[in-house]
Amino acid sequence: RLFVYFFLINLFGCLFSIAPVAAKESYVTVVNPVRSRIHWNDSGALESQINLILDKNIPATWLIQYSNLSDKQAMNSLKSLPANQEIGLFLEVDEKLADDSLVPYLYGDGDWARPDKVFLSGYSPTERLRMLDKIFASFKEIFGYYPKSVGVWYIDAVSLNYIVDNYAITAVLDCSDQYQTDKYGLWGKPWGNPYYPRKLNPLLPASTAS
Repeated sequence: RLFVYFFLINLFGCLFSIAPVAAKESYVTVVNPVRSRIHWNDSGALESQINLILDKNIPATWLIQYSNLSDKQAMNSLKSLPANQEIGLFLEVDEKLADDSLVPYLYGDGDWARPDKVFLSGYSPTERLRMLDKIFASFKEIFGYYPKSVGVWYIDAVSLNYIVDNYAITAVLDCSDQYQTDKYGLWGKPWGNPYYPRKLNPLLPASTAS
């Protein structure tokens, strides 16, 4: 079954946290999306976050961008995490993912965070699936299994259904509301409650789990 969670707190540059709340039980889920090293040149940034989590013995999920998969230092740190630390994927498109997937990328045309560059929905359905196959295959080559969780700011129905059907994803962390930040806006999704997304529109809760 697929649940959708939400970004709530931007801790710094490449790392985030979320706090989904169920109807009858309050809890906190710690998720750390890790962007590629171009956003955090300090090699100690990731280690500091890992040490903080481990020192407090907090179960957490680490969502890694495609470029991290070829970063030996980052991979050594993440592969050595104990069993209560989950590794998943952060599905932002960057130059390396597009290039390695043979997908055209808008080099030098606006900010990297523009939605038509960083979101899968900025590309044709065929290009989206090619990038998804590339990042999931690369993840499995390194870790030996496919991830169960992914993170995105926004994911379209084509991409979401594909990774559920082909890679058995069970949870998505995404953004609930964001008004005109990074040249796009999201509005009206449920706040702070996991939900089953509709197959044709993941912005809306489904009426049933099926």
